[in-house]
Amino acid sequence: PKEGPKQKKKGEPTQEQDGEKYIEVAYEGAKPSSEQGLEITGLKKRDPLRPPNCLKLTLSNEAVKETERKRIEAGGGVDAHPVSLFLYDVGCALLDELFDERPIQRFWFLETIARIPYFSYVSMLHLYESFGW
Repeated sequence: PKEGPKQKKKGEPTQEQDGEKYIEVAYEGAKPSSEQGLEITGLKKRDPLRPPNCLKLTLSNEAVKETERKRIEAGGGVDAHPVSLFLYDVGCALLDELFDERPIQRFWFLETIARIPYFSYVSMLHLYESFGW
């Protein structure tokens, strides 16, 4: 009987060239650099002083809420219409739920939203210049 192609397991050597074995590594997201690849395979120890892990930064929704509460109590609140404050609170709660434990995705979303006024301004400026106004 004829044998089919042999199934490879993760971490099993997949090729051999000039006596060196190459290992297939599965990863998610962006392709890692060669240095990160060495760290993933365990061939190089990760430097504990290299950012972002050395900074030990965390995003805590509760800490942000507590800081905002203290600011308002100290008289640093914003004088806005109650409907605006309600919409702000709903938006914050929605972001806290959607992006909990995902600070990079949260930043990307907020950065995209922040660019909307800039793009609309540039679009209108381009339109005015196109019409010769």
